[in-house]
Amino acid sequence: MRLTSTLATGVALATLLLGGCSTSNPGTADSTTTAPARATSSVAAVANPLDVAKIQKDPCGALSAAQLAPFMGEIRNATPDLTNGDFTCNWDPSDVNKLSVSVNVYPTIGGPAGVYSAKTGYNYFEKIDSISGYPAVHAATGTNAPRNGLCRTIVAVSDKAAFDVFAQNSTSSDPHYATMCTVTDQLVQQVITNLTTQH
Repeated sequence: MRLTSTLATGVALATLLLGGCSTSNPGTADSTTTAPARATSSVAAVANPLDVAKIQKDPCGALSAAQLAPFMGEIRNATPDLTNGDFTCNWDPSDVNKLSVSVNVYPTIGGPAGVYSAKTGYNYFEKIDSISGYPAVHAATGTNAPRNGLCRTIVAVSDKAAFDVFAQNSTSSDPHYATMCTVTDQLVQQVITNLTTQH
């Protein structure tokens, strides 16, 4: 099952679906979650906001094959999903024992407040140190999350927008299986670097 997200347009965020991304081999997918309406709390403004328009239009351009290779090896395919309000790319590895990765872009989630409001949708949700100065969280569902081969790092990059990186592998022998949040953190850092240097 591909990872999907549904974002409301305009002032209110009606629903945020953070579903599962599966590897080429069978495994447990991150379950669908629903976030409350877009928050309007006094969470501090995001310094040095980033424009997500480029990866909103081309989510598969958020990460390069070279940036993904240390975790996935050779990429079998990169599949964008720009339908029904989704701004998603799913990367699958050629080696079914490697992890798969997705990026989702949320242009109107409401910045940090919107990200934090998604907490009720996960049995594991933790605020972490900012990544390159941008507020971030780890989120996952499932037994013993996040130490079950999956993790999502969500980062607010402006007062309106956020994106996440989701990684998953059902192969417990994968060296990243128990530290998947480290993988997603590193890939979030790469996306931020790409956004910072884009022209």
